[in-house]
Amino acid sequence: MTQSQRPPAPPRRPAAKTPARQGGAEPTQQMSARSRSAAPPRPGAAAQAAQSKKPQRPAGQPSMEKIINYAYEEGYSDIHLGVGEHPRVRDRGEMVKLEDYPITDEQTFWCWLHEIVSEQEVQQFKDTKELDTATQYDFARVRINVFDTLTGPSIVMRLIPLKILTLEQLRAPAVFRDISDAHKGLILVTGPTGSGKSTTMAAMIDYINKEHAKHIITIEDPIEFIHKSRKSLVKHREVGTHTLLFDNALKAALREDPDLILVGEMRDRGTVNTALKAAQTGHLVMGTLHTG
Repeated sequence: MTQSQRPPAPPRRPAAKTPARQGGAEPTQQMSARSRSAAPPRPGAAAQAAQSKKPQRPAGQPSMEKIINYAYEEGYSDIHLGVGEHPRVRDRGEMVKLEDYPITDEQTFWCWLHEIVSEQEVQQFKDTKELDTATQYDFARVRINVFDTLTGPSIVMRLIPLKILTLEQLRAPAVFRDISDAHKGLILVTGPTGSGKSTTMAAMIDYINKEHAKHIITIEDPIEFIHKSRKSLVKHREVGTHTLLFDNALKAALREDPDLILVGEMRDRGTVNTALKAAQTGHLVMGTLHTG
């Protein structure tokens, strides 16, 4: 699809209640990744009253699932939604305005937010003005970042395919396998935003998981690619859900008999220092680092 082509406008339909996150008829999972670990308690009268106050999506506005599915089918990498703006997507590195979609009003925004994150996370965003989380559909994982701006709240979503590409599919040179065969040290995958750091690192972990019997611990915020244990034992930990602090989880991992510690992104000096210390004590540490 070229930038000059307009995506089909979504069909107009009457306002509907936000789809239930559990037990509904929709085939995809609407619950946030951070709230799927345990079933929530059965709502009482107060909870049911709160649910009835959720914003209703205005007629003519598509559901969040429809937008995400459309972007996935078209091969877009990111979705940008904000109050007072047309939806936009990133198509092969370029921002494209979806002018055939209605401008997002505040009611629609809050309805969309309720569709993809938990009530607790909605309240967290209201309290802190920022939210970083993830959710999953049957066709893709979605990394979600919510933030406030001068014109109103906005959402940026990164689409992450459920299928992990192999090093062969990425046409990675043989040196990537040689590096992945290492038993200790620090491996950094670096590059600018959208350059494929997470995809490359996921392919390397996939190779190790298939070829080596290791204990792999991942520490991410949020979890992106999910690896099922194969020859290796893989344990995923998400900051904010399975651990309170990134640095604490990294220090604790040293006492959990790891062979490989995967750090989603090295964002601060404390994390980098702990990762270096882990590598110096005979562990293999992998992580991504943003560079210009």
